[in-house]
Amino acid sequence: MALVILVQSCGGSSDADIAAENYAISVDTSVINFSNEFLKVSEDTVSITVDYTGKGLLLGYAPDNQPVGWLNFSTEQLSDSSAKITVKLVNADNILPDEYSTTLRVSTGDANQVNLVHHDIDISLLIWQLTTNTDQITFQATLGEENIDSQTLEITSESNNAWTASVDVDWLTLDKISGEGASTITLSADVTTFDSANLYQAQLTLTETSSGDSKVIPVELGLDRHYLYSSHTGIAFSQVANLEKLSQQVSISTNSPNTVNWRATASAPWLTLTPSSDTLTVAINNNVVLNDGLHTSTVTIASVDDNDAVAETINVSFYVNSVSIDNQVIDNISLNNNSIVTSTYLPYVYLAQDNSLYTYHIHTGEQVNMFAVAPENTLLEQLVLSPNGETLLAIANETVTAEDGTETPITHRYKINLLDNTINTLTDSDIEFEPVSFITVSGREFVVTQALEFATIDLKRVFWDSENAFFTSLIKQANITETVYALDLLDSSFKRYTLKANDFTSQQISAQLSHQYRPTLLGDDQAISDFVVTDNEQALYTVSPTSEWISFDGNTYTDQGLLPQAEGNTTLQLVKTQNNSANYVRFDPNDGFLINIYDQQQQLSNTLITEGNQPLNSVLSADDTRMLLYINSENQLELVNLQ
Repeated sequence: MALVILVQSCGGSSDADIAAENYAISVDTSVINFSNEFLKVSEDTVSITVDYTGKGLLLGYAPDNQPVGWLNFSTEQLSDSSAKITVKLVNADNILPDEYSTTLRVSTGDANQVNLVHHDIDISLLIWQLTTNTDQITFQATLGEENIDSQTLEITSESNNAWTASVDVDWLTLDKISGEGASTITLSADVTTFDSANLYQAQLTLTETSSGDSKVIPVELGLDRHYLYSSHTGIAFSQVANLEKLSQQVSISTNSPNTVNWRATASAPWLTLTPSSDTLTVAINNNVVLNDGLHTSTVTIASVDDNDAVAETINVSFYVNSVSIDNQVIDNISLNNNSIVTSTYLPYVYLAQDNSLYTYHIHTGEQVNMFAVAPENTLLEQLVLSPNGETLLAIANETVTAEDGTETPITHRYKINLLDNTINTLTDSDIEFEPVSFITVSGREFVVTQALEFATIDLKRVFWDSENAFFTSLIKQANITETVYALDLLDSSFKRYTLKANDFTSQQISAQLSHQYRPTLLGDDQAISDFVVTDNEQALYTVSPTSEWISFDGNTYTDQGLLPQAEGNTTLQLVKTQNNSANYVRFDPNDGFLINIYDQQQQLSNTLITEGNQPLNSVLSADDTRMLLYINSENQLELVNLQ
């Protein structure tokens, strides 16, 4: 060992201070105990003061101690008689749970005469493991619930550390407050003491007994506010000489655990409202005479005795025309990637052509509006409409070339307000995949992407089960039960999800897989290309070679096979009416392209020959009176009467 300043080296052979003539050393610390949680980064540092009489200072590992990778030490502020030693814990996040130790030696004296005095510093490191299966515990409930599901916290500890657990609020209890090693703690929340919808927070503290170190698990309890909501937030009525729709029944629901008395009011006298238990019939008042044209109104569903309950608003339109309307063809229609969607409450269809959004009147065939949304030389596409018909999402892809010739692809995301045609570019969206559909959960709207990300209408992701995600372009919702169905295109199986929303918790929505089903009659090499689900979820209709009608009783699916149809038909498309019946577009070798219209009992009630060419896509007007067929080979949009 050489006596040098600021050099690390091994010391002498003694484990205690060795007296020597005129040499002395004193250190204010003889023991250092580090502790750290497994896999956590630590920068714990200890400063040691050294006073000495000697010819320099030596710092290193004591004899019989090998260098360790979890410790750094250095000498600072060195003078002829004193110094500061800094001991720092490093690389602790890479060390397995266990107890470790080493000894540092501080020496002074005369190295040439091998005449030294020493002071040893014993250093220990405890790597403790109380790994939990979650970094946060969430309770979701609705104001008024008396009992809510408990939550569990799983602890993993291969090092078998002893621990204690505690919480800082009275409304939260634990079934275990101490233990050793791996365990599971059950947390229960008492919500009966709360009288307002809000976010309530707590902390669960896990303490490692021997070190006193602790970790905090945040706990949140979201007591959701009460909502009233309808199975339809948009209704379209019409009355022309040969077509009409004059009434619509909707279901009214609430997330409240208690009965909510509600009333319905209309903003226009030409509507009549007939409530009955959990349904409301909205109809045209025949006693009110209206001029030809488009009339709009709203229906409000509000609580009678709960002023804090969030009301529902249903948009309603009524188109009046005293003349007959025949089948029509709109020419010069060239859609971007089949981007077409009909309004949920207006007699309008929205089309994406070039960089612009076009609006056409479904009954007159006239262009109502057109405005540019995306940059020139880009294509506006992927139109996704909100259930209330007020918001339209779209994208446009653009390649930007820099001065050095570097090309950068950019995806522009747009949220279009259809009430005033204002355009909001969503620059802060954080979804990774493309939107497919809007859904509603207890009166709140969300967006689902092709990888089953759930996002706000501004496309900020709020939930994603990435481990179980899959790609699909077919996502549909049962409007009354609010369950969501996604078709796994790899094996043509349906996955059914139940949903829960909460205004206050950090996770605003959650989705739980409840069922997975593949039609039993569908062959291994056969596939489903499209489907719809009825609002009450009692039937699914599909485009498939064997299984067009699947019934569901809440637990079990039954493959009912094909719907009645002419032999030799080829099925192309499928749409669902507001009254939950199915309309199929098929090709008949004798009659050409036709529309099979079924009733709610799955019986064929009518067949209409389109007398046109093969459609690439088919959509239905919001009043169920007209089918719109996009014939891409002819750049035409056919408007076909269904009555």
